[in-house]
Amino acid sequence: MTNVVISIIILLALLLFGLPLPIVFFTATIYMVISSGVDPSFAIPYGYNKINSLTILVIPLFIIAGAFMQESSIGDKLLSAAEKLVGRKVKGGIGVAVCIACAIFGAISGSANAALTTLSPICYPKLYARGYSKGFACSLMASASILGCLIPPSGMMIVFAWVTNTSVLACFLATFVPGLVLTAVFSIINLIEAKKMGVTALGDSDSGSVNAANGVLTAAGEKTARKKIDFSVFWALFMPVFVLGSIYGGIMTPTEAASASAFYAFIVGVFIYKKLSFKKITKLLATAGKSSGIVMFLIFSVTILSRMYIDAGLPNKVFTLLSSITSSKFLMLVFINIFLVIIGMLMDDASGIVLAAPLLTPIIQQMGIDMVHFAAIIGVNLGMGGITPPTAPMTYLAGKLGGGDFTEMLWPTLKLIIFGWLPVLVITTYWESFSLFLPRLILGYYCLLYTSDAADE
Repeated sequence: MTNVVISIIILLALLLFGLPLPIVFFTATIYMVISSGVDPSFAIPYGYNKINSLTILVIPLFIIAGAFMQESSIGDKLLSAAEKLVGRKVKGGIGVAVCIACAIFGAISGSANAALTTLSPICYPKLYARGYSKGFACSLMASASILGCLIPPSGMMIVFAWVTNTSVLACFLATFVPGLVLTAVFSIINLIEAKKMGVTALGDSDSGSVNAANGVLTAAGEKTARKKIDFSVFWALFMPVFVLGSIYGGIMTPTEAASASAFYAFIVGVFIYKKLSFKKITKLLATAGKSSGIVMFLIFSVTILSRMYIDAGLPNKVFTLLSSITSSKFLMLVFINIFLVIIGMLMDDASGIVLAAPLLTPIIQQMGIDMVHFAAIIGVNLGMGGITPPTAPMTYLAGKLGGGDFTEMLWPTLKLIIFGWLPVLVITTYWESFSLFLPRLILGYYCLLYTSDAADE
């Protein structure tokens, strides 16, 4: 057990020093292999066999799809559609449109980072032109970009299902309601804050002009925008319908759907929006290949490390420790939530799930919590961890892209956490039906409670 403690200390120390995640986890894994006397001929094939899976192929496919979407102006089309949906006379409507666009783009790209980096050049000029402060605009973008990790088809949930051998479709549906509720709550908070900031409506003719360079919009441009119907937006809106419809219609598996989404983004980008050239595609595939290699190496290392922690009996020791502190299921879930938020603060969603899910699954099972319910709990926790100070990786990224200082982002971020993330997290954790309603309704899924009685049956 001493080896486990030291490896965790090494892990945390390297994370605090800001080293790249693959190096951090590989170093901790190497230490565990050497100190535990494990034969590398066991560890390496185990890691390889785990990632040698069609299910995990969804990660590079989503990365490729996100790269194509980023260059195909799909994000711009989604934002335009969201603006029309919200209405151009609503003060703060652009903030609502941003939440919707981020949720949809993040869902079909499978990445919060992709949603944030793609939509930032489009959204920030429009938000600032309407009177949003940099602090609130950056905070809103950080939280909104994470919504796609909860709204299906979520790459995070595919990884969770792969790690825990749980139904992918059920996990999709478990996080769908929390994701929609968060989208609605962020939109409401945005409208309240927009009123305080004196934000103008999208259709205000005296608000000046919005463009990517300086965020300025002329009255003439507004009139043209109101009159012109952009039918090309259909192709961007059809993408999530196509992907989700094929999955829930039983036409394609999630992995096949991820491949189809990449192909769809390619077709739309090259032949419809004509933003993708074959020269660009070559560069995008090379970049996506490098990113996929880094992610797969990371998962390879984390998979081995998680297995060694399990073999060392870490989950049982943690459960024994928690049980000695309290017998209350309520308090034990509080401790688990705190642990997951910290994980979300330190690493991305995929590596967080690969590390935390195997460790916590035995504990969750002993507590009698359904695994699909746990999927929703871990999804919301890791999402909130991404914007929680002091590390807050998504908050820092949003500030860097939007030119916002972290000090001016702090209070708006805390508002979104206190009035948005925390209430949804509490409801998701303690109200089982909140996350299991859709799986039961659509899939006929019923909870399997991991109790001693159920195991005997």
